[in-house]
Amino acid sequence: SKGSPTTVLHDGMLAVQSLRVVDAPGARPLLRFTGLALKGLHVDVERQRVEADSVLLDGATAVVRRLADKSLNIEHLLKLPRKPSGGGASAAPPARWDIVVGDVRLTDFSAELQQVFGQEAVTWKELRIGRPEFRMDSRDASATEITLQAGRLSFADPSQQPPVRLSVTDLAVRIGAFSLRGSADPTPVKIEARIDESGRLQITGEGNPAGAHRLATVQGELDNVNLVPF
Repeated sequence: SKGSPTTVLHDGMLAVQSLRVVDAPGARPLLRFTGLALKGLHVDVERQRVEADSVLLDGATAVVRRLADKSLNIEHLLKLPRKPSGGGASAAPPARWDIVVGDVRLTDFSAELQQVFGQEAVTWKELRIGRPEFRMDSRDASATEITLQAGRLSFADPSQQPPVRLSVTDLAVRIGAFSLRGSADPTPVKIEARIDESGRLQITGEGNPAGAHRLATVQGELDNVNLVPF
């Protein structure tokens, strides 16, 4: 009715399966996934607020590659169109949406980076972001926790002789509650991994993402690793 707020409410689950994003004819998909599920969606147009109970992205793969002009293919997808200059109607005020999600999970993810630094591949079993919030008016982002489980990173540089190879396995990351606008309490960080199946890496510390000094304290241990000079 006239004067009533405009809202979109969906208490069930929205699901998308087998989606592919292709950035160039004949190229491997830039992004594809087997399933995307969004539960408990609530869009309040009057208040410019989007809420969801949970978001699950499963089986995603990404291919990032360097183009002939030295840019990355993903850069062109992130560029916003230029605003027209000169006269004409005044531009609409910028949107100031708030986005709040109870839980975001990215499971069974893999990415391939071609000629970015060398040849890299990244995989993980699960990346979880607890209650992420994004506020466009204050340019703030926050979360109660970020965890990554069973991650793997492999790097190869065939331009070196002999070729340089390095793998990071059993990667586990935990980042505590944080806000980009600053917080009174520092954010705890813990990273554990194995290097080339035998070495051990452990990093612990805390910091403030919005502070002048990003890391307040950090301590690392690296054992049984053979470093190959470039």
